[in-house]
Amino acid sequence: MRRRTIHRLAVAVGLLMLAAAAPGESARAADKVTVGVIPITDVAPIYLGKEKGFFAKQNLDVEMQLAQGGAELIAPVVSGQREFGFSNLSSILIAQTRGLELVAIAPGASSTGE
Repeated sequence: MRRRTIHRLAVAVGLLMLAAAAPGESARAADKVTVGVIPITDVAPIYLGKEKGFFAKQNLDVEMQLAQGGAELIAPVVSGQREFGFSNLSSILIAQTRGLELVAIAPGASSTGE
């Protein structure tokens, strides 16, 4: 009986060691996301989120690229050089009237308050 218990314990320890050594979710490289931002206080939350590690917890490597205005961010997003860009409503509407397909995913300067 004792020999059987020791054998089971050895198998359990071995399985735990294998599980610890196996590459898991945390071993996966972070997904790189490039975001175009402009030098205004409305984009401060993305900098704060990166500093506080919110993106890293979601396995995202967020890189911010500075532009001088929202219109300057449209072309890199449309061409795929950036995944996201913080722009303004006027620039987005003008781009859409010129046939560019853009999707606004969130109002950047608002919050739910939570």
